[in-house]
Amino acid sequence: GRIDQIRLIKSDVAAVEGETSVGAPGESPSVSVFSALLVLDNGRWTIHSIEESAAPNPVQVGEALRGLEWLVGRWVDETEATRVDTTVRWSSNGAFLIRSFAVRKDDNVTQQGTQIIGWDPRSREIRSWSFNSDGSFGDGVWSKNGDDWLIRSSQTLADGRAATGTYVLTRVDENAMQLKLIGHEIEGEPQPASPTVKVVRATEPAKNETPSTSSK
Repeated sequence: GRIDQIRLIKSDVAAVEGETSVGAPGESPSVSVFSALLVLDNGRWTIHSIEESAAPNPVQVGEALRGLEWLVGRWVDETEATRVDTTVRWSSNGAFLIRSFAVRKDDNVTQQGTQIIGWDPRSREIRSWSFNSDGSFGDGVWSKNGDDWLIRSSQTLADGRAATGTYVLTRVDENAMQLKLIGHEIEGEPQPASPTVKVVRATEPAKNETPSTSSK
């Protein structure tokens, strides 16, 4: 078993979360998650209460990403200065979502990047890893919050500085979504708030893409 989190509620009360595994030799272990409340009594921590339940586990690889399947396709967000073309597709084995993007200014590509979104069976959460053409890279942890997806992001910039922030991804409808970065910091210094970006599903061919004229 393992302890994932210890949270001090009061000086003499703590909440502990983790998982346990039980199984006979040669058999697959049964994994459960637990939440326990501990109290400090005469200098020793004792269990006051504990709750245990079966650990959530996707039936098959990629199943945990089904809630993000609507991202698959081509998207575009455009301002007076720049245009961002984004393509999201499933990996060949269906275990990951792969997001590729290109930033254009005056029809010239100024930046490109790739993001891989997958399920982490160890931490039991959706995670992403991003790599950009300027040498920057980062990772994120995804969680559902009502109708929004929150992406807690940590990034190493091209100049070596560390950046953090949370992206709020909201699905407006089948053909539109909104993205906003909040709590953005670089080397611990708060950055100005960024405006909400509206992204729409693309209907025209991507830049440098020629429509097919062949019959099917």
